[in-house]
Formats: sequence, C-alpha cells, structure tokens
Amino acid sequence: MTVELGHAYVERVAGRAGGRAVVRGTRIPVWEIVECYQSGLTPEEILAHYPQLSLSRIFDALGYYDDNRAEIDRDVRDNRPPECPPL
Repeated sequence: MTVELGHAYVERVAGRAGGRAVVRGTRIPVWEIVECYQSGLTPEEILAHYPQLSLSRIFDALGYYDDNRAEIDRDVRDNRPPECPPL
C-alpha cells in the first residue's frame, strides 16, 4: 500500500525501506538524501551519487525534510552506524 505524502516525488510504501519515506519509484530513503545534503553535498553532487534520480526529485526530498524534520532527523539518527569505542 502506497501512502501519499503531499510531495510529488516522495512516497511511503509498506515493505519498502522499513516503511520510511522514499523517493517515488525507488528504494532510496529521503533520510539518505538529507544526510548527503547535511554532509555538505550540493543537490548536483547528490545527483552524481544517485544518477537514477533527477534534480526535481532531490529537491522534493529536501522539501519533504523541511516539512517533516522530526521524522527525518529520527531516521538519520536511527540509521547511523554506532561509533567505535576509542582504542
């Protein structure tokens, strides 16, 4: 079942990416796009990493983040690898 989220290129599909928001028609979660952007990549640089997307899909994912910060910040936090203990 697909849930419409009010963004042309973002959807939530049961059984895909753990039910998290993804770029429509892909398995790329919005949190991955946001994490790339927060790490300093421009939308054009993100496109180089995800050539199957378009700039409009990347901008819509960032717009979805702007509308749903708490949700996506939680997804980013939940998907970070644990920090290694100091040696």
